[in-house]
Amino acid sequence: MSDLAPGEVVVNRDVVIQLHPDWLRDSIKVIPELTEVTGLLEMSQRGIEFVGEAGRQAAELIEDVGRCTGVARIGALYTLLAFLARAPESEMLRINSTWIADSTSKESVAAVEAGLAYILQDLRRPITTQRAAELAYMSQPSFSKHFKRASGLTFTEVVRRLRISQACRLLVSTDLKVARICEEVGYTNLSNFNRQFLAEKGVTPREYRQRQRPGGI
Repeated sequence: MSDLAPGEVVVNRDVVIQLHPDWLRDSIKVIPELTEVTGLLEMSQRGIEFVGEAGRQAAELIEDVGRCTGVARIGALYTLLAFLARAPESEMLRINSTWIADSTSKESVAAVEAGLAYILQDLRRPITTQRAAELAYMSQPSFSKHFKRASGLTFTEVVRRLRISQACRLLVSTDLKVARICEEVGYTNLSNFNRQFLAEKGVTPREYRQRQRPGGI
């Protein structure tokens, strides 16, 4: 998620590979060598973020899939899956502590679509579950239930993660002071921003900038 200015483009910002899990399970039945990705498939139901060197190499392999055609594309996909399955535990972050329920109900989809559209209008302003529920034409308890069922996260958790994600982008791509970035992503209290950032990323905003961009302030 990037907050881009009009006309600004981030090349390959979003790269998506979609495949049905049943296709992969059927492939495993006839290709025994694919058995090693079974654990990856099950783990993915909790959501996985690959970081560090594993994340960098995975990004390159994902782009390789897009560059290939025909049978070569299937081969590139299998190479990607094998790499992800063998990634070190230290570079695999589980996004959710519990398994995400498979929910395709119209109510759940509507809750997520309305909630995300509301959040992404402007991260800087106050964002409330009550307003999101109103935009989805639901009561707050019903909205919260459907949103969590479809996304695996509470509405508040998604708001926090998107705000922290935007803060990470600003820390790396701009020279804005941490206090200004705090305001740009919707936090009114610097101490709270630092605390939320630390909980999400394991480092403070300043430490994150220094690691991602040596010499950053």
